Amino acid sequence: MTKFSKYDIFQKMNLFNILCPLELQRAFQDYDLRLVGGCTRDWILGLTAQDIDLAINIDPDKVVEILKKSDISFFTTGIHFGTVTEVINNQNFEITSLREEISYQGRHPKVVYTKSFEKDALRRD
Repeated sequence: MTKFSKYDIFQKMNLFNILCPLELQRAFQDYDLRLVGGCTRDWILGLTAQDIDLAINIDPDKVVEILKKSDISFFTTGIHFGTVTEVINNQNFEITSLREEISYQGRHPKVVYTKSFEKDALRRD
């Protein structure tokens, strides 16, 4: 687990550089990879980040292709939701492709991949 304080972030580097392993930063340097979810909330509250979730502007098949090329361990259990889980130094990192809800069938939305962080954020709780 990564422990940090707001002071550390301003003194050393930004939150992304603290929480996102260098291996992922290098592998996805040509794409827009961003922190999302609870790790950002935890930072605001001054807590230790428990789960590191990231969002990216490419589809999950491209994420897998890049991970293979970069020799980064991963598993695809959540790929039907657009999520690929990377394992670095015995810690899991989830990268989820940006999605947009386009219709609903009951409670289940139909989603398509998008490049828009704004559209993805609209569907998150």
